[in-house]
Amino acid sequence: MTSMSSSFFVVDRHHRYYSAPVGAESDPPGDLLGGWVGICEVLGESATATVSIIITRAYPTGVEFMVEGRVTPGSGYDAAAYLDFYKDDAADIPDERPPDELLRIGLEYPSGGRMSTLPWSVQQASPDALVPLLWFTSGSASSKVFTADFWVSPLPTPGHLKFVIEWPLMDIPEQVRLIPCASILEAAGRARPLGQPPDAR
Repeated sequence: MTSMSSSFFVVDRHHRYYSAPVGAESDPPGDLLGGWVGICEVLGESATATVSIIITRAYPTGVEFMVEGRVTPGSGYDAAAYLDFYKDDAADIPDERPPDELLRIGLEYPSGGRMSTLPWSVQQASPDALVPLLWFTSGSASSKVFTADFWVSPLPTPGHLKFVIEWPLMDIPEQVRLIPCASILEAAGRARPLGQPPDAR
């Protein structure tokens, strides 16, 4: 895990709304069982909270992953209060800098294309960079832990998938975790039609 020298979560209220990249889908395929990935990594932790990423299933068109946030017992924080960190409307956050209580999760594809849970943080390293489509699909929370499920599409290219986290309220600075894409791509190759056992293929 490494710290970033410059902020990934740059606030830019003037970027043009981008079009979904070719091959991107807004939902996982309804007729396939994705190949199991099973990667679990801690993205950031402090004395008050721990945030992890669990990459669950991969498909030919994208990847499902879950963000898990746990607050430390006795810290005085309620995890359920922070589940709503995915923002699809910039009007939700009027300031130029997101509030400290807002958990930020971002990712960068091997091509350099970036997306995050902030609505105005679309950043392309170059005009031909593949910017992923990121969707919040579901979530749940208790006083001690919250989970948020995401779908990202299209499937990343070979290289490393970069996950970035920042949560100022919980004293978690901006940090990076690199995930090799090889296991994700391999799992995508194991996706199969629902109702068709592996030995029937």
